[in-house]
Amino acid sequence: MRPALALVFTSAAAGLALQIVACSGAAVAPPPPFVEVSKDGLTASTASARAPMTMRTSLSETFIAPVLTTIAEEGSCGVSIPADFGRGCRVLVPSKLSATSSVGSAVNAFDASTCTAWSAGAAAPQSITVDLGSVMDIDGLVLVPEMTRDGSVKHKIEVSDDGVRFEVSQRIDAPMSNGSAAELKLPTRERARFVRFSTEASPSPIAWREISLVQCGT
Repeated sequence: MRPALALVFTSAAAGLALQIVACSGAAVAPPPPFVEVSKDGLTASTASARAPMTMRTSLSETFIAPVLTTIAEEGSCGVSIPADFGRGCRVLVPSKLSATSSVGSAVNAFDASTCTAWSAGAAAPQSITVDLGSVMDIDGLVLVPEMTRDGSVKHKIEVSDDGVRFEVSQRIDAPMSNGSAAELKLPTRERARFVRFSTEASPSPIAWREISLVQCGT
């Protein structure tokens, strides 16, 4: 059984960073976050005017932090892979895609362009599943949501080797905003053929501008 990973914002003292920007490329650094640890879990939040992200979970779980940043220059639709993901990185190309509901082609969420989008055309819960064709190494993710209303979301990322039995790889419980990318470097390499992105809660209909599964050199 793969360990469940929860995504939280934490302090620079822990060696993790947070940056929020819009697709225009203008970065806005939020005030330093605070971290509280209690016997039943961990709470992390920023002191900014935005609704704080709060997450509690058992201390047995692993915590990593997404770095929110832009992935394209102004006027560009391209996707770039963060340098800290490693060397020899590439975006994996899906073999097949399936979704619980869809308006337009699901390919739009995996075409390396933030100027196109896939929409479920409905509220949560919704999911989109990627078949990579064979078991692949996955070192990181770049997620760019399309949201008509910004706010707190709950996403679950599951992996499978056979497309039948899925295990939770990561959970995201945090504020997200339209066009702002979450660049997620996994603390340990994941291996899977199928990856399912499930949204359990969101203030807007479920849609993604881009979902990039990144594999880096060994």
